[in-house]
Amino acid sequence: MVININELIAERYEIKLNERNARLRALEAQINPHFLYNSLQAISTEAIIHETDSIHLMVDALASSLRYCIKDSETVTVAQELAHIRNYLILQNARFGDRLNVDLDIAEEAQRCMIPKMSVQILLENAIEHALEQMPGAIHIRVRTRLAEERLKLTVSDDGPGIEPRRLEEIRARFNENYLEYGDEIGLKNLYSRIKLLFGSDADLAIESVRGRGPRSSSTCLQERRPIMYKALIIDDEEPARRAIKALGAWESLGFTELLEAWNGQMGLEPLTEHQPDLVFVDMRMPLLGGVEFLEKAHDRGSAKFIVISGYDDFPYARSAIQAGALDYLLKPIKKQELNEALHKVAALLEQEREQQNREREEMIFQNISSPLLKEKIYSSIIEQNGRFHRMKELESLVDPASGEHYYTIVVTILNLADVCGSKFRGDLPACYYALTNATNESLEGLGQAFSFKSGRDDQEMVVVLSSSRLLTPRKAKDELETVLMRMKETFGVEAMAAMSTAPAPLADLDASYQKAKAILLQADLIHIAPVHVEETPAASRPERPSLLKKKDLLLHALDTGSTLYAAHVLQEFFSDLHPSGLFTVDDMLKTEAELRLMLEQMMTETHNPAVDFGLLRDQYTRLFAYPVMPYEVFIRKASKYFDELFHVFFKARSRRIRWTSSRSKLTSI
Repeated sequence: MVININELIAERYEIKLNERNARLRALEAQINPHFLYNSLQAISTEAIIHETDSIHLMVDALASSLRYCIKDSETVTVAQELAHIRNYLILQNARFGDRLNVDLDIAEEAQRCMIPKMSVQILLENAIEHALEQMPGAIHIRVRTRLAEERLKLTVSDDGPGIEPRRLEEIRARFNENYLEYGDEIGLKNLYSRIKLLFGSDADLAIESVRGRGPRSSSTCLQERRPIMYKALIIDDEEPARRAIKALGAWESLGFTELLEAWNGQMGLEPLTEHQPDLVFVDMRMPLLGGVEFLEKAHDRGSAKFIVISGYDDFPYARSAIQAGALDYLLKPIKKQELNEALHKVAALLEQEREQQNREREEMIFQNISSPLLKEKIYSSIIEQNGRFHRMKELESLVDPASGEHYYTIVVTILNLADVCGSKFRGDLPACYYALTNATNESLEGLGQAFSFKSGRDDQEMVVVLSSSRLLTPRKAKDELETVLMRMKETFGVEAMAAMSTAPAPLADLDASYQKAKAILLQADLIHIAPVHVEETPAASRPERPSLLKKKDLLLHALDTGSTLYAAHVLQEFFSDLHPSGLFTVDDMLKTEAELRLMLEQMMTETHNPAVDFGLLRDQYTRLFAYPVMPYEVFIRKASKYFDELFHVFFKARSRRIRWTSSRSKLTSI
């Protein structure tokens, strides 16, 4: 997951730095649909002027269909899909005339159910293409929806010639293929794949057909149990009007599950504040507080939508309602169709607002996830000098908008990373670093704003970029870092060393700051370990570090002669010569480990013995020194134990080879 997200935001900072160009590209992307809609509007206007209503109707239907098709949404409500289908049928009826007859039998409770966008159109197109276009006469298509036990069943059937059994089996077989590999197909296979991906394995698309009778396509989508979604408040001083609104509205199908009532505007203010309804019906003329006065007071008490009801068909009332922000104006007596059209309008608007809120929430979540990855990408690239950064000011606003101009780099080496990762995090290195970096960031708040991340060069190394509005003294920095390392030890059992260059640097020189801190850490002593180093240790006069490669010939000779004791003695003598001055630095350990690894490879190369599993020996060494920086005593103990066992393996293999060669010589002499 982390890899996928990192790939997503890897170039995010480049987009920020080229925001102007991005906006231009976005405008260019809008040119084609913008031009198309303007052209359709021009055609529609000409149709109106010349009183060709059929052309005007078709152009408007085409424009609405295009808007729907490019809508950025995977799923839509049944009501939204049907609104699109009505436009689609206007265009198809213009093409086929009376030959195409479509009956929409849609259950009221199914209107709010979610289905894949364009799903009904795909099923209709399938019927038109494989039935109507192959028949000289008319065809009847029925679209039917039913909701039962939280399952929506959508069926499209026709009275065409049907599908041949062999072709039907081919279609079904394609459904059973991997639904993740549907490519760019736009037909039934695509719909089947989207249904599975969007609604899970319990959802399905089935096709049935009997020769001589038209096929039936059934789409079944599991619907989530919906909690209370929307509330409505009805304010009218006439009880029959309130009862009519409650009885005639398709409340449940549109997601309104709580209806509140009030007898006048003054009484309506209390539930408006307490229950925060999504929709309010308000009569224009009521005692105590009329509709206009209520609307003026209501706008400061929530974000409800308003529909005005009135027995007066006077323009001043309608104008007052519109000025007060009402979405619709219904006349008494309330008519069912007009009421539900208004409810659909409000429900669609509420759904759009909810989708927008969800998108904003998802964007916020994405920002919270991607922001650390973006910072890590930028800091790592500057430190490793593998990026092109010519606008540091813009970068600084991206990675550190709230802090000052002083940047410091801290390098932390975790000495017992394998133990901590294995015991505390079950071997999950990303989880381990997630915990350690977050703990470090919080603990360093006393120094400034810290951002920690695992080094891309060394799994054992954590880099901390610290930005502060003030200059830090070496003493202050050392005390805070010691506290951080102590807390990490208490919480996670971490043994670590940290180094920091206390000279501040601008963002562009972060690589130099890192190299300075790294150089300080490389000179840290692993015999007498101090947890924090903030100043470079003066180079003391010390004997040259002995090299194991100078003892290569002695070791190979010992192994060749079968003297494991002598080989072990040579190695122990080398180890004892490593720290005559009482100092063994991180740099010494890294170089020594590299020599041990090279020595092992030479021993394996020059020792030709089929009885030795060299691959296993390499794997054991790699696991043992995967994180090579450790306390000196631990390093010597691990290296001594490994090579003692290695010499023993070599000796046993040599002995078997000698015995086998001796037996072969006897056979030859006989």
